[in-house]
Amino acid sequence: MKKILLTMFALLALIGVRADEVDVTTHLKYVVNDNEVTITGFADDFTPGADYALVIPDEINGMPVVAIGNQSFLDKDNFTSLAVGKNVRVIGSDAFRRATALKSITFAPDGVVESLGESAFRGCAELTEFIMPNTVKEVGNMVLQANSKLARVTISNELEVLSENFLCNCPLLKTVEIPNSVKEIRNQAFWMSNGLETMIIPSSVTTFGSNIFKECTNLREVTFKCDMVPAGILADKANLETVVLGNGVKAIGSSAFANCPKLTDITIPASVA
Repeated sequence: MKKILLTMFALLALIGVRADEVDVTTHLKYVVNDNEVTITGFADDFTPGADYALVIPDEINGMPVVAIGNQSFLDKDNFTSLAVGKNVRVIGSDAFRRATALKSITFAPDGVVESLGESAFRGCAELTEFIMPNTVKEVGNMVLQANSKLARVTISNELEVLSENFLCNCPLLKTVEIPNSVKEIRNQAFWMSNGLETMIIPSSVTTFGSNIFKECTNLREVTFKCDMVPAGILADKANLETVVLGNGVKAIGSSAFANCPKLTDITIPASVA
């Protein structure tokens, strides 16, 4: 599956050297490769009106729409909703970056989206909710970074890695449920999301990057169900009051809870060596 997705990203990178066609019904530009369609943006002569609803169709001219290309709608501020068709497998890097009027996203319930590229939905200033389909298996760095009104996120239960800066600088998030599919949380995944108050790290997580919760100044309660607590992971959290260590915790890294003045008591389970 990873090989297929890498091939798709390679095709997206080559789109710029192919001639675009235009679908007159949807006003979308696209390219065709092996009878599969990749959307590349709005038609050059089309300007959406106020409150425009962008719909990525299932098909164009009988061919499945399988991808939304890199930077297809980068800096487009003239659509407020997005509906992704059921055949889209890949959403490319920067595809909807700084789509500043975008308020809502819906994915087809029988859709097959597997991959979200780097910064795909970064800087969508009006986006309040992101429900990731459970078909998604990988996401690029900064995929949801800097969404200032994002208050609710649901993560795919097929996702194994939370990428670097995954939900960085999303200040209205109060909690995020990490599914048991996740094995790795990478650097700065929640950096500057200073509205976060509670987090649960599931038992499935075995690998941690650095500065995961850097500048998450309002974290109050964190539960670790995994077998290790990384060094410094919750250091300098001025409002941290509660840390719950599950019975599976076997090791606690140095300075994991250093300089947390409101944290006065932690029960260390017998499983810790």
